Amino acid sequence: MAKGLMFEFYVKNDRNLRDSWVDAFKHSVVLLDLKEDFDIFELLGRGNFAKVHLCQKKVDATKKKFALKTIEKNMIKET
Repeated sequence: MAKGLMFEFYVKNDRNLRDSWVDAFKHSVVLLDLKEDFDIFELLGRGNFAKVHLCQKKVDATKKKFALKTIEKNMIKET
């Protein structure tokens, strides 16, 4: 994947659809050191197995802020 390429994913509050996305992602997610590219700020929310933090790219003239959702891998069940 080219550096800087970004994908955005949205899902309605449908647990079955969310679970199918999680299954697809767990086979293709690449672990990165996010702290190299992003400043991670305060915790915005917490769920059963994920957290959402406010973040911002370190090198970004627009200073646009994002929500960063992290999911604990050990909470994703194997199929």
